[in-house]
Amino acid sequence: MSQDEAKALYVETILGLCDRAEEEHDIMDFLSNPKFVNDPHYIELLKQQDVFRDKFALLGRTHTKGHKGEMVVINGVSVAL
Repeated sequence: MSQDEAKALYVETILGLCDRAEEEHDIMDFLSNPKFVNDPHYIELLKQQDVFRDKFALLGRTHTKGHKGEMVVINGVSVAL
C-alpha cells in the first residue's frame, strides 16, 4: 500500500469512528455528566475546543450531528456544537 493510500485509509477509519461514536453516545449526556463536569482536566479540554474543532475541520467535521449551531455552557465555558 502506498503512503497516500495509507493516509486515506486512516482518515476513512477515523471518520467511521466519529460516526459510530455519534450514533452510540449522546453529546449532551457526555457534556453534562456529573462525573466529569467538575474535573479540572475536563474543564481544560472544554477550553481547548477551538483546537479540536480545527483538527476535526481537516476531516470535514465542523459540528456535532443533529446539533449544528447549538451552544451550551458547561462550568462557565461556552461550547459550540
